[in-house]
Amino acid sequence: MGDRFHAGLVADSHPLYRRGLASMIVKCFGAIAIHETASFADALTTVSRNPNIKIAAIDLGLPDLLVWGGLGALAERSSQLRIVAIAPVADCKTVVDAMRAGAASVVAKDVTSTEMEDAFRRVATGEAYVPLAMQESPIEILPGKLAKNNNPLTTRQYEVLKLLAAGRSNKQIASDLTISEGTVKVHIAAAFRILGVHNRVNAAAALHREMQHVFA
Repeated sequence: MGDRFHAGLVADSHPLYRRGLASMIVKCFGAIAIHETASFADALTTVSRNPNIKIAAIDLGLPDLLVWGGLGALAERSSQLRIVAIAPVADCKTVVDAMRAGAASVVAKDVTSTEMEDAFRRVATGEAYVPLAMQESPIEILPGKLAKNNNPLTTRQYEVLKLLAAGRSNKQIASDLTISEGTVKVHIAAAFRILGVHNRVNAAAALHREMQHVFA
């Protein structure tokens, strides 16, 4: 992954936490250049001036970050930028809103270093990352509720989508459901068409958005 990610960005107002995140990114991706900023304005400028930045850890508590428009503005700076939003609490609403704004993941500030590293690695490979606390939630949604134009997901499409939203790779989903990777891809493509989404991150956001509506 170090070959793909030549530079990263960490934006956090606390120097110690910022440096810790920078060290963690280097640990995950190798000797890549890490830009550090203490404000969101500087983060926007840094990304604009350094198109080789492909991964960014952004503290949602930055004083000048106008959530959620600010996060969207950062995502628009580069179509290849993968944003990991660092939140005081990564609850369902925060995850959904951040993903809608352009984040590839939301991680709570108090997670273990192992979970934080897992989030960075999964996001780097293009997978949607969902916090462990949400992966372990007992909440279930009827497949038929996740649909557009009265065309509900099948039970299998829903099962695949739920695992995808939990950050599982196609290979892992195939193993979990005892089906082939080719079949997984077919179900994902069909689910994307039904939901009106085009990638794994937006599909995960659709799942969590429905969780929010059903259990609000």
